[in-house]
Formats: sequence, structure tokens, C-alpha cells
Amino acid sequence: MTLHALGGLLIATLPVRVSLSSGEELDGILSGLEDAAVSIESDGQSLRIPVDELVSLVPPTPQSATAPAMRVILRDGSQLAAQEVTLEEERLRIQPRRQEALSVPLQRVAAIRFRTGSPATDPRWLGILEQRPRGDLLAIRRDEGRLDPVAGVVEAIADGRVRFALGGDTVHAPIERLEGIVFGGATGEGRSADGLQVVATIHDIYGSEWVVVGWTAGPLVDGMEVRLSGDVTHTIPLDQLASIRFRGGQIALVEQTPAEKGVRPYLESKLDPALLEGWFGPRVNAEGELVMVGGSSVTYRTEPGFRKLLGSVHRDPDVAAAGEVSVRITFDDRVVWEQALLDRDPQGFELELGRAARIRFDVLSGSDGDVG
Repeated sequence: MTLHALGGLLIATLPVRVSLSSGEELDGILSGLEDAAVSIESDGQSLRIPVDELVSLVPPTPQSATAPAMRVILRDGSQLAAQEVTLEEERLRIQPRRQEALSVPLQRVAAIRFRTGSPATDPRWLGILEQRPRGDLLAIRRDEGRLDPVAGVVEAIADGRVRFALGGDTVHAPIERLEGIVFGGATGEGRSADGLQVVATIHDIYGSEWVVVGWTAGPLVDGMEVRLSGDVTHTIPLDQLASIRFRGGQIALVEQTPAEKGVRPYLESKLDPALLEGWFGPRVNAEGELVMVGGSSVTYRTEPGFRKLLGSVHRDPDVAAAGEVSVRITFDDRVVWEQALLDRDPQGFELELGRAARIRFDVLSGSDGDVG
């Protein structure tokens, strides 16, 4: 990073590699921001590039850093690495590492995870996160990494404890015994809670993902002052920038048209394949969930710019008697996730897409076939 004095003002500039939607790449200096464009100095030229022509800005050599374990998940999709959080009077104070603290209205917060994720706990935690409860859920960590969600109301977070109203009683749960909290009505949104269009997602070296609906226009001074949903502002120091991705927000994959879908039952049938698919093929229900039976599969094409696939799977509550079943997710020809559904608890996933062009879901019947 270099510094230039201009009229007594200290202006910071950042070397970046710019990826354009045309496939072109260029190296330059990030010199200014607007909601609709960014300014780049490259090969002696001043370029103003509209954000809809940008894919990413990445420093050639971003710094490395040790991330804190805690993550705060906002309803707009932001995931903020935090050293400490406190909750008082319906506002959550979040303290990132080496950044100023920010205060967020509690209704903007979807969840807090106090521990670093692991293969043993991720499916259950992500499944709880996707449940969208009416009240708050406290995920208690039991022996062998088992998670036990308890419903109630979070009243405060301070001094390493969560004050939780539970069935008329108040408990003070030590954070070291918790996996996290899911706040009532938690949901992800492709746009901010105000309906503002997402401009970009900024990743910092501590693992935070800031879903940005705007930033302070003009030259960069000390850092990037960004706007999150709900009129929350925050400054990200330039030396902590890992990347800016200009395909921000989320889309519901089930709202897209599948590239392929079909069903192959455990027992062979002479029924017409089109009729069989009409009866038992993958479908989307009134709640916006993808419903699949054993032996069915569906494939979606990915869109450029998206980085992650996240969601959860669970048994249909209308199924009275359940046999063996598992779900497999494949990116192109590579199996990236497979989980047996042993009970009615949802199992979640959060997977990096990489360069995958196709996502396939398979529901696999076990040795007992399609019974139940």
C-alpha cells in the first residue's frame, strides 16, 4: 500500500488485480469508490469501471491472519468474525479484530456461532440455522460434539454468558458450553432487509464477509467506509482487504430451472418414464422447498460470480414410516457432500463452489429400497 498527500489529506491507495465480466484481467491501483463504479489507475491511465462490468478486485499479495472463532451472521448474508459480542437493549455490539466495533439492531442478526466449525458439528449446526424458528434457539454442545437446541428468548449477552428466558425461568448459560444462538425468524436474503440492491461482498483477512449495499464515495482515506443493510456503516482498513466480489447476495437455487431431473425407483417398473417423473420426480412445494424421493436426482447450472452453496436437508414431515435414505451433492463429477438422514433433524451444508459449472442433488435409498 502507498500513501500520497493531496491538499494536506492523506490518501491511501491499494494495488489490486481486477477481473472483468468480459474475462479480461488488469493490474492497477484502487483509487476511489462510487456505488455505481470504481476508479482504477492502470498503466498511467485513470479508469472508471462500472460495477456491473466487474467480477472481483483482489490484492496480489493479501496478508495472512489468524481468524477469531466467533461468527456473527446477519440477515443480509454478512458473516462477521468477532473477538467479542455483547447484547443489550436490542442492539448487538460486535468487536472485529483490529477494527472499530459496530452496533447492529438485533432484528438484523440471524445467528451467532461461538465456535469454529468442524466436520462433526457443521451438518447439525447448519441444519439448525436453516430451521427459521419463531423464537430463539440456544444450541448447547453435549458430549461427542452432539448439539441440543433449546427454545426460549435471549435477553442479554455479556461477561462470557448468555441470559436466556426458558419456560418462565432465566438461566445464565456459559458461552464455552454453547455452539451458538439462532435468533427467531432467521433467514438469508439476496437483498438487504431494506430491499436495497447488494453492490458487493467484501472479504477481509480475518474471514469476515461484508455484504455491502453501498460505500462512501471518493478517494480512500485510511480505509473503505461501507454501508450494510439497516443504515449500519463500518470502515474496513485497506491492509485487511482480502477481496471484493461484485456478484453479491444470494439466490434460491430451487427457483432456477433445472438442467436435468429424473427418478429411478429401487424396483424397476414398466411405467412410462415421463409419467413416473410426473408422479415422483423432484418438485418445489408451496414453502419453496425442493421435495425429492428415493432414487431421484436434479441438476442445476451455476451462474458466474457465485462462491458458495448453502442450505439444509431433512425428511419430509408427512412421511410416517421412514427407511434408509441419504443425500449426495456433486459438483460437476466430484462428490462434495453426502449425509445419511438418520432422524428428522435437518442436516446443513456450506460448500465452496470453486469453478463448478453444475450442481447435482441425489437422494439415495438404502438397502431397504423405497419403503417409507
